[in-house]
Amino acid sequence: MDTETNIMITPSEVIEYLFCPRFTYFLNCLNIPQHEELRFKVVKGREVHERKLNINRDYLRKKIKSNGKEISVYLASPNIRVRGIVDEVLFLTDGSVAPLDYKYAEYKDYLFETHKVQLILYAMLIREIYNKPVKKGYICYLTYSPYLKAGDSGINGSCGRSPSNTAYSKRRCPFSVV
Repeated sequence: MDTETNIMITPSEVIEYLFCPRFTYFLNCLNIPQHEELRFKVVKGREVHERKLNINRDYLRKKIKSNGKEISVYLASPNIRVRGIVDEVLFLTDGSVAPLDYKYAEYKDYLFETHKVQLILYAMLIREIYNKPVKKGYICYLTYSPYLKAGDSGINGSCGRSPSNTAYSKRRCPFSVV
């Protein structure tokens, strides 16, 4: 199956759909742009993300017990019809592989379900493409003092099934169609 001609979705599109299915309709059917470049948090997040790629690259990996990494990896699977760019693919000392995603957000003592779903999708892609076990996924929250959160509870059990089986419940859309 050719990834250039077959329709594939991204983890971002999945979490936008989970937040509000109308986003998918507005963006992909009506071609209404989000104008992410105009939102402060999006712009700031991209700037911080770029800086973090160049500062303390190895600190987190030592803490995680990683013996290798690939940065900004494009992954695509015609089998699950998902494609995306994961911030980092980590090769762990136990022989497994893990996604690492940076978020410009503050950690609030819980892992957002949308972040879990995104990690699960990246884990599914990594497992298929690298043909190695994926037991954990990591999110590094970058605001204030960086906080690393391991999302291992949902990754291992969820890779073999659809992300729709997660505990996420859709929120009501904050607007109506005019």
